[in-house]
Amino acid sequence: MKRLAEALARVSALAERGIRHAMAAIIVFLVLLNVAAAFGRYVQWYTWPWADEVLLFTMVWGVALGLYAVTLRGGHLAMDLVLRLLPARLQHLAQALVATVSFVLIGYVVVQSRAFIQIVAAVDMRSMAAQIPMTIPHTGVLVGFVLMMLALAVRAVVAAGRVRLPPEPSRPAGPQGEG
Repeated sequence: MKRLAEALARVSALAERGIRHAMAAIIVFLVLLNVAAAFGRYVQWYTWPWADEVLLFTMVWGVALGLYAVTLRGGHLAMDLVLRLLPARLQHLAQALVATVSFVLIGYVVVQSRAFIQIVAAVDMRSMAAQIPMTIPHTGVLVGFVLMMLALAVRAVVAAGRVRLPPEPSRPAGPQGEG
């Protein structure tokens, strides 16, 4: 189990790095498109009617990708004051319970999201200005939740193997680097 956990920790760290690079590229794209749209609007007196939709849908995908890194590191907001007062063994049990309930609830959201995407695809729903198929942003939501489930599974295997994830690229190693 330990070897599997170590391999999974390395692979997940590589995936996290790739996702962080993709998110950085998305942010650069968003800034460039926003600047270009503002320049056109205020300097050339011309607007791109599709720009706001593209910005919004790209942000959806950026957040969806980021869910993996946040979930992998346990970076979501948590009401854990009571949890921190428990003995270590009970903390681990409570964390396992929270992870299990989260996995089940996220699985439910994935099933519902997939069904909704099928409905949107069946009626060929498109955005108003850019005529982007609405399956694209809604698939981003689906992908984000699937990535969350994957990250929760990785955390469970890594914890079961008593292995630590490699430190985040932007943080030094140590207690503050662990989620």
